[in-house]
Amino acid sequence: MHASMSLSEDTLKRIKEKIGDQPIHIHVAESEMDQDDAHEKYGERVVHRLNRHGLLSENSLIAHGIYVTDDELNIIKGKGCAIVANVTSNMNNGVGLPRIKAFLDKGIPVLVGNDGISSSMASEYAHIFFAMHHDYGTPNLFGLGDLRHMIDDSYDYANRLFGIRIGRIEKDYDADIMLVPYVPPTPIDADNAFAHLFFGLFSSFRPKHVFIAGIERVKNYEVEHTLIHDYRKARQSAHRLWAKIDQEVKSRES
Repeated sequence: MHASMSLSEDTLKRIKEKIGDQPIHIHVAESEMDQDDAHEKYGERVVHRLNRHGLLSENSLIAHGIYVTDDELNIIKGKGCAIVANVTSNMNNGVGLPRIKAFLDKGIPVLVGNDGISSSMASEYAHIFFAMHHDYGTPNLFGLGDLRHMIDDSYDYANRLFGIRIGRIEKDYDADIMLVPYVPPTPIDADNAFAHLFFGLFSSFRPKHVFIAGIERVKNYEVEHTLIHDYRKARQSAHRLWAKIDQEVKSRES
């Protein structure tokens, strides 16, 4: 589901009939227009509208949530939903920034997203951290501990829904490991390791070896041949798609 302003009452009813109590994924209040549209057409805010249709099931993903009220956050919390922050995309679109600290203080799981703008999660982590400092006007309200909380929430959500165990190097966890060369300029230990990762590595994050479920997918900076083949197929598919869209547009214009 995209956003409330692109979904009619009939569409929401049909979705509810089809999925029952399954969790949804929807963009909520990415801009003020989404709330204005819901209030003008239905006399209620977006989260209230979704709740009226019974669509806010446990583990539902609320993307963005920039212009939600505390009352809406209470509903999101009560229904067991999670909010996905997409800070880089929000800044790119100039729509504002989510109140991540308020989400965390409510006890709502806050996941790290990027709304498809890039594939660099290291950059996304950095943008969240610095954007919150800028938005709050102080570096003291949102710290590395809050960022780690979000990263842990993201892993916990994936583990719970997909029945996997990722996010830790521990016994019985899936062997998803990256090796990134790094010469620490100051002493590194368990207490400051994440700060070294954030300030020392994220600005030039380039893994030398990557293992997924114990299988090496990147070796000495080289992506394995099967993935290169998949990327080539993806580019070909994208080319065909855009050629088809371009042909359709020209056909309508003529």
